[in-house]
Amino acid sequence: MRRPGRGRGPGAGAGQARRRARRRPRKPWRCRGPGARGGALRPGSGPLRALSARAPRGHARPGGRDGALVPAAGPPRPRDRRTAPARGGVSAGRGSEGAQPPQRFDPLTRELLDRTRTVEIETTSPKGTVHRVPIWIVVDGEEVFVRSVRGERARWYRELLARPGAVITRSRRIPVRAVHAEDAGAKRRMTLGLKRKYPTSGASLVAMVRRAILDTTLRLEPA
Repeated sequence: MRRPGRGRGPGAGAGQARRRARRRPRKPWRCRGPGARGGALRPGSGPLRALSARAPRGHARPGGRDGALVPAAGPPRPRDRRTAPARGGVSAGRGSEGAQPPQRFDPLTRELLDRTRTVEIETTSPKGTVHRVPIWIVVDGEEVFVRSVRGERARWYRELLARPGAVITRSRRIPVRAVHAEDAGAKRRMTLGLKRKYPTSGASLVAMVRRAILDTTLRLEPA
């Protein structure tokens, strides 16, 4: 039998609901994932963490991601514009030895060789033996030329290219060294000089202007 005043009134149900709510444990709120609708943070996720203001990299602009101004990176270092040394210890712009102008005989020596019909070329073998052979010689301007009628087989030709020699006239011994006359103009001047100096030599002249031996044309220089 119920006591008077203890019966259920109109507000009894609401009071019981509040008591049950207080006893029921609260579940923490969760942040919605990337697929959640709206993409916003729900209450209970805690305060936003402040971002640290770090100095920008060399390629970043002044200012952190949170808007705070930070000092910019220092000015770019100037590039080293010094010229690198050339390889092999040779300074840039220096010409090679092959580009040096050839040495010339003095005018009196050139005149002597021009009027001498036949000279002796003196060469030395690897063992030191001295050889002398009579040859023709041509002077064209400031240049002095010789040519081997036997081509590269001639001993004097090989020895004169390997070591300095000498040109022997009746009155003088002239030390010389030989270099290849590789340009076509020099070979042509040598041929014209032979025809001008030895016009009556017949078969010997023909043998000296053959195409097969043009490459044995040598330019003589003072040794």
